Amino acid sequence: MNRRKYSTIFVIATLVVALAGSAYALSTRQKANSVYPTNSKGQTYGSPADANTNDEIPDLMAAQATNGELGYLDYDEYREATRPASSREEALEIMSEYEMNAWLSFKDCVYRNTGSEVEPEGYDVLVDVMYRGRMMRRWYRLDDDEQLRIIEILPEGYRTSELAEEAWYSALTANSVSIPVYDKDGETIIGEFIIQ
Repeated sequence: MNRRKYSTIFVIATLVVALAGSAYALSTRQKANSVYPTNSKGQTYGSPADANTNDEIPDLMAAQATNGELGYLDYDEYREATRPASSREEALEIMSEYEMNAWLSFKDCVYRNTGSEVEPEGYDVLVDVMYRGRMMRRWYRLDDDEQLRIIEILPEGYRTSELAEEAWYSALTANSVSIPVYDKDGETIIGEFIIQ
């Protein structure tokens, strides 16, 4: 009976070692057969469009910086900047911060252009229009009804579609995150990439 037990354990252990070795060989083979070149730090670089799976995405992903330079985003930095909330509480906190940043940016834009303050009641209108646009998959473009709602919260005497559009854009870009764009060496920063 003991002999059968030890034989079973030996077979299971052998299978585990064989599978682990196969997995290691496969991962090594995938790295060796990668479609991406490798820099001196051992980081792969190139377009994520060439990857067949998420595991094949290069360490440095091709991107264009805001200054027009072509370079690479560090995949880990990009994932951190775009990671979703880990809990409902964190999501609510992020949403609240997002709304307040948008509101403050909106108010600041209006004040810079007019020297006048936006009434506090405008906050609810702005947030409502922001979420309506998000649900409709329209981030930057206001439809006619939304534009009128934004114009109505602008200070008296300054209710123009131009100011509404500028303040709206300011609100939407208030929560942008900037991450560095690197040269293929993965160290030299050549610009920045904005995530909104």
